[in-house]
Amino acid sequence: MARPAKKSASKQRAVASVSKWVWMLYAALAAGFIWFLVTLNAVPVEKAVESLKKGQTAEEDLPADKKRSYDFYKMLPEAKVIPQHVPEYVPKAPDPSVVYILQTGSFRSHADAEKQKATIAFQGMQAHIEQTNTADNGIWYRVIVGPFQSRSKMNRAIDSLVRVRIQPLVRKKKIETTQ
Repeated sequence: MARPAKKSASKQRAVASVSKWVWMLYAALAAGFIWFLVTLNAVPVEKAVESLKKGQTAEEDLPADKKRSYDFYKMLPEAKVIPQHVPEYVPKAPDPSVVYILQTGSFRSHADAEKQKATIAFQGMQAHIEQTNTADNGIWYRVIVGPFQSRSKMNRAIDSLVRVRIQPLVRKKKIETTQ
């Protein structure tokens, strides 16, 4: 059976010197804590307790020239506030030539696009997949929600999508009218 190697004398001294520093640190921390406790006892508690029993506050104990005076108690009942006239907000009529489309994702795989379309369907919205072929990147499948005629309907859809951790991209699209 092999015996464990003995530690050299230098390693034993290093361990002993480290332990001295640790003991000194503990002693310093204990002395600091005791000093803190002693200084806490030096705080005059009796005067504060007596003033609380009498119902006085610390401010009432101050001399008359050092007391605070609050003038707003006198000024507020006398003051009159006249608000400025602000015209009522009237929202603009939505532009009928513009619709809002939300692009919720763009995927290389049609299966991934279908998964996101299903997630959106669980939120009560209808999505469709648009296939785009780029010259340098190949085929991409975009998941599209909309079109929305107003920003308020679009914002409700965005809120619903954000709840399921989908960050949509808002696209504004002009409708081409044929006359």
